[in-house]
Amino acid sequence: MGKAYSEDLRERVEARIASGHSRRDAA
Repeated sequence: MGKAYSEDLRERVEARIASGHSRRDAA
C-alpha cells in the first residue's frame, strides 16, 4: 500500500513539475 501510494504521489509531483515548466516556458 505504501509503495503504491508513493508511486502515485511521485506521478502527481512529476505532472505538477511538468506543468510548472510548461507555464514558465510559455511565459
